[in-house]
Amino acid sequence: MNRRVFVLLLLAVCALGRQQFAAAQSFDPFAEPAPAEQAGYFDQNPQVMPPAEYVPWSQSYQTPSPYQEVVYPHPEDPQTELFQEEMYFLEDEVKKPVKKGLDIKKRDPLKTYVFWAPEQNLRGQNGDFAMSGFNIALTLPISMEEGRIWAANISYDQLDIVSDAFLPDTGIEIPDHFYQVNFGVTHMRLLANGWQAGGNLTVGTATNKPFDAIDDMTLSALAFVNVPVGDGRDSWNFSLFYSPTSQLPYPLPGIAYLWRPSEQFEMNIGLPFALKYRPTEQRTFSLTYTPLTNINILLEQELGAKVVVYGGYSVNNKIYLLSERLDNNDRFYFFDQRLTIGLKRDLFWGFSADLSAAYLFDRKVFQAQGFSSDRIDQFGIDPGGLISLSVSWSR
Repeated sequence: MNRRVFVLLLLAVCALGRQQFAAAQSFDPFAEPAPAEQAGYFDQNPQVMPPAEYVPWSQSYQTPSPYQEVVYPHPEDPQTELFQEEMYFLEDEVKKPVKKGLDIKKRDPLKTYVFWAPEQNLRGQNGDFAMSGFNIALTLPISMEEGRIWAANISYDQLDIVSDAFLPDTGIEIPDHFYQVNFGVTHMRLLANGWQAGGNLTVGTATNKPFDAIDDMTLSALAFVNVPVGDGRDSWNFSLFYSPTSQLPYPLPGIAYLWRPSEQFEMNIGLPFALKYRPTEQRTFSLTYTPLTNINILLEQELGAKVVVYGGYSVNNKIYLLSERLDNNDRFYFFDQRLTIGLKRDLFWGFSADLSAAYLFDRKVFQAQGFSSDRIDQFGIDPGGLISLSVSWSR
């Protein structure tokens, strides 16, 4: 992906922003509402919804959930991604003191993401390394009933490499392209005793030659049970996670206590770990951790009604099954740490754009059977920059 693509993307974001500003100026909050239409896939049942209440445009923006990564709209690690989806559900439940049941309040049915990292020198061998990529993810509700949700998940992720690097131990040239293609289903329900339960099952491929061999297929799963405590603000959470492309490629149990002492603070104490602190109406600090090294730290600051600036730190892993691997248990790792700054702006019709720049360091490429196992074919990449743009649609 070259510079021209990113220039065009930036111009598109600016144009969308101007359209959104013009729409906001012409908006008439007291206009007669349009007649109700039949509820669609992304609508709640209009028969059980209260009448809409006018909210001033300047107060309509809601700070993103700490579990919805603004800096990294598509988490690199599948464990982090599924944990975030679980926390969406639990956070929605605590915000419904009147009506019991399930809904999907602030989902992103459509998310797209593109990035580009210019070439940097290799470490340990001659040559350079550049990468770019894009991702698209869709969430399609199958069934949304009182106390029960079924949804389908489809995602396509492509990583493009421009390098003459080779793997030093096996002598294999690094492939030009890597792919992650996933199809999954998510189910969540409210049990008769007040507990919440859910899970996700995903099949796909994560390799440089998608669907070329059965050994390159992946199966990921998450199951969880949430047990409310006291008045329901706090809860115990029990989970079981598995993915062959996580840092620990075997079933991982999780247990944590979700503690909400106030509207400004909440913490998921245990594994996985998460923290959210909102000292003011405009500022939010959040942190998430899943084993072994998946860390996301994020500080957000609102600027006006629909603009958020942010800065963060993360440890990132992209893990594939190299089709040419000599041992079927080997995993192919792209690892880095990064510091990121960015800006997110709500546009129109539920769309938002997120533009960010990052500094990547501690960059490594290697093969291993697990992140902490003995490594082969390792080489490094000099620190460098990365620019990304994501566009999402929230119903």
